[in-house]
Amino acid sequence: MAPSSASEHIHVLRDAGLLTSRRLANSVIHSLTPLGHSMLTLTRL
Repeated sequence: MAPSSASEHIHVLRDAGLLTSRRLANSVIHSLTPLGHSMLTLTRL
């Protein structure tokens, strides 16, 4: 996946409230929100 495609996917997930992003030094850490975690858990049933 091209970096620009990954960036767009992350943007969409963040706008949907499924991910949060925070900067740590020169990196960006992406984490699931409680909603994102719930949606992943539901799909595993």
